[in-house]
Amino acid sequence: MKNKNQIFPLLAAVIAALAVLPLSAQVPNLLNYQGRVAVSGINFEGSGQFKFALVNTDGTTAYWSNDGSSAAGSEPAAAVTLPIAKGLYSVALGDTTLPHMAAIPLSVFRQPDLRLRVWFNDGTNGSHLLTPDSRITPNGYLPDSSVTSEKIAPGAITGTQLGSGLTLSGTTAGTFSGNLSGNAETATNASNLTAQLASAGAINSPSNPVDWSQLQPEHMARWG
Repeated sequence: MKNKNQIFPLLAAVIAALAVLPLSAQVPNLLNYQGRVAVSGINFEGSGQFKFALVNTDGTTAYWSNDGSSAAGSEPAAAVTLPIAKGLYSVALGDTTLPHMAAIPLSVFRQPDLRLRVWFNDGTNGSHLLTPDSRITPNGYLPDSSVTSEKIAPGAITGTQLGSGLTLSGTTAGTFSGNLSGNAETATNASNLTAQLASAGAINSPSNPVDWSQLQPEHMARWG
């Protein structure tokens, strides 16, 4: 692969930062990318045209590009125009509110070695590839749907992992439907449990009565 100084003598580009950050209440499929560009050693000012692709290690496979047109790591057809101040620019890759910006599929984030390829056009010297490609390292957030009940080992979740405002629900006869707060050993929470039993007809009904004799006397007194 050619060095950027060989393919574009007037352009120097330095990547300042690359990270995955949460931009909403849920973890989005976005990459917040920041970089710096300089032309003839001077930080570029104004509007620049950028093209982006997420590729494999050697750049022969494109998993995503800003307009969806990249094949085998080739340059996308359409560019994303971004403002540049003192050579610095930033963009949320995958933000579909930007013109010529496609969403990033979840499957892209499952690639073991993902790299970002960038092309830049200053409006005078044409579009050129900036090298080398930047490797995207693992981040502290899990994409939506990456954790499912099938992936949780039986017994991995115990009472210590559950909060006090636990909601129990189910469709099988005899299961609770409602909120149980705290420890039912206390008088306050015994009252909460009484309310739940009263509202859960499948539990306290002629066909499925509660055996009150199994309750300890002190609990009976507290509930009265």
